[in-house]
Amino acid sequence: MDHLSSLLTRVIRTAGITRQVEAAQIVDAGNRQLVALFGDGILAHAACFSYQQKEVCVVCTHSVLAQDILERQEEVIGAIVRDVPHAAVDRIVVRHRTSTDRF
Repeated sequence: MDHLSSLLTRVIRTAGITRQVEAAQIVDAGNRQLVALFGDGILAHAACFSYQQKEVCVVCTHSVLAQDILERQEEVIGAIVRDVPHAAVDRIVVRHRTSTDRF
C-alpha cells in the first residue's frame, strides 16, 4: 500500500500542477513568516499574494508597512526556503493593495 505522501506527489505530478502547488506552498510559508515577524494582525494589512519568476508579491495597505517588509525580506525569504526546500525565491515585491485583491 502506498503512503499518502507518495500518492499525493504522484497525483500532483500526473495532474501537471506541480508549479501551482509549489507556488501555493511558497505563498503560505511567506504568510506564516509575516505573522511570525509582525504579529497576528498583519494579514489584514499585508499578505503574500502570488509567486512568479522567483519573486513573491506582497500586497500591502500602508507604505510604512511595505518598507518594514522590504527591510526584513531576507528573513522572509530564509523562512520560505526553509519551509519549501525546492523554492527559488530571489526577492520580494510589494505593491499597493487594490479593492479587487482578496486575502
